[in-house]
Amino acid sequence: MRSGDREIAHRTVTRRWRADGVRHERLTVEDDRMDALLFLPPSGAARKAPVLLFGGSEGGRSFDGEAALLASRGHPALSLCYFACAGRPKELRDIELEYFVRAARLLRSRSGAERDGLAVVGGSRGSEAAQLLAQYHPDLVRDAVALAPGTRTVFPGHDHVSWTRAGRPVRFETIPLDRVRGTVLAVAGDKDRLWLSSAAAESIAGRANASGTRHRALVYEGAGHGVSGVPYQAAGTYIHDPAADRWGDLGGPQAADARAKADSWPRILRLLDR
Repeated sequence: MRSGDREIAHRTVTRRWRADGVRHERLTVEDDRMDALLFLPPSGAARKAPVLLFGGSEGGRSFDGEAALLASRGHPALSLCYFACAGRPKELRDIELEYFVRAARLLRSRSGAERDGLAVVGGSRGSEAAQLLAQYHPDLVRDAVALAPGTRTVFPGHDHVSWTRAGRPVRFETIPLDRVRGTVLAVAGDKDRLWLSSAAAESIAGRANASGTRHRALVYEGAGHGVSGVPYQAAGTYIHDPAADRWGDLGGPQAADARAKADSWPRILRLLDR
């Protein structure tokens, strides 16, 4: 702060992704049969539910920052790459669900939370895998967070599938969620230009889990495909699709996305913290 030519106040704010004592470990396909970053809370910290995170059609590891922040809050967290990384398929095609199951079991084992159900967080196309994991493996996965979600695994004009289970294609016009043990929380913006994630989120919220509890949705007016994630940081309104080598418009102005993130992130944390 300045008054004329004289500085009268100065402050520096540093945003940290990891709290002191958070440990992280790089996992590779060659050594660990998966490409991932594992984050563990500080020694002695109260442990919360483990969280497995993965992104969508952009490939690679999209949620390293979120995983580090969750570990800082007591959640053992694994940021997983399932395609477009070393030792994994180059395209989002014929990805075996067993790969995610293996990652979830490693996370549960390394976190010391053998008896606790873990949560999965999947973004965009990865939201399909998150829902499938919660549906097919309720003994392992309790809750799922579906960010900018879809609810189907087959698309008109596509001659291949994205997901396989036990070596067979997974084909659903609507992913069933009736065997889910906990809650599927869907987060979407109504101006998403990549796909109709708001309609998908509302469809998810209209269904119930194995105990009859309704799943939930947060749909934000004016927000786009970049509706969710860590708030209070710069974010673009376009995304690169490596398979098609093109950029896609995410929809929604940055201000609307920012408001959605600021509101949805603490709600996501409350689900994970329970």
